[in-house]
Amino acid sequence: MKIGAHVSTAGGISKSIARATEIGCEAIQIFGSSPQGWAFKPIPEPEIESFRSQATEAGIDSVFLHAIYLINLGTADEAHLDRGIQSLINYMNLAAEIGA
Repeated sequence: MKIGAHVSTAGGISKSIARATEIGCEAIQIFGSSPQGWAFKPIPEPEIESFRSQATEAGIDSVFLHAIYLINLGTADEAHLDRGIQSLINYMNLAAEIGA
């Protein structure tokens, strides 16, 4: 069993690895963007590479992305549904990029 935590990505996702190792995590969960808004900014490749190399060096091979809070796939509002689906697509692509 691996023990982990949801850790902050403030300052860039690569900062989450140091925060995780400080508290002894073997696994982490992070947000890929603000959890309270629809906006999604792609993470620059150098930041992704830094995250991946630091995670490997720290032995953290279980990374989980937490979806934003606004997603409601059961909504009757088509615009809201479309935003939710696009957010999930963005997160699945990011998960592949960071090795989650």
